Amino acid sequence: MRVIFYCFEPFAFAHDEKQEQIVHTRDALRELNVEVEYLRWYDERQSGDVLHFFGRITMDLLDLARESGMKVVVTDWLTKQAAYSRPRLGLQRWIMQILMGFLSVLFGASPEKVHVVSNGMDGVFLNTPAPSNGPKSAVWLDEARQLRGIYEKLLRIEDAAAKTYDNDKR
Repeated sequence: MRVIFYCFEPFAFAHDEKQEQIVHTRDALRELNVEVEYLRWYDERQSGDVLHFFGRITMDLLDLARESGMKVVVTDWLTKQAAYSRPRLGLQRWIMQILMGFLSVLFGASPEKVHVVSNGMDGVFLNTPAPSNGPKSAVWLDEARQLRGIYEKLLRIEDAAAKTYDNDKR
């Protein structure tokens, strides 16, 4: 499985938590044997199974990815999340569950295709020392396992649909 990461903010201009999240997520996924590359906008031969977009994806990009046969995963940054109290984070999780139905309509995806994955917060965001081993942090690996499961599920759904289509043609 090949996953292509993309973000509108270039790393050269954004040395912050967003870059750290992308790099740690990439490294943790690679530890789980998921092939991850950054999108090379100049390389028309680059291919992948899943486009994992970080930030707010535009409908044009979403349509282009779908037209090229890629599944799409979006990680939206809730940048003030780290400052929230535990009760507020609980309320946010509850609201996100309700909004999943809305997101499925907004992006034209069935509700079983919309998932909320925690955003790999570690000591950097919780005012405690960050682990020295970077992506091997249990939190990053847990996020990577969840993402790998979502990627695999998206690709299984595509395989099942293709088999059904092939059987219908016979």
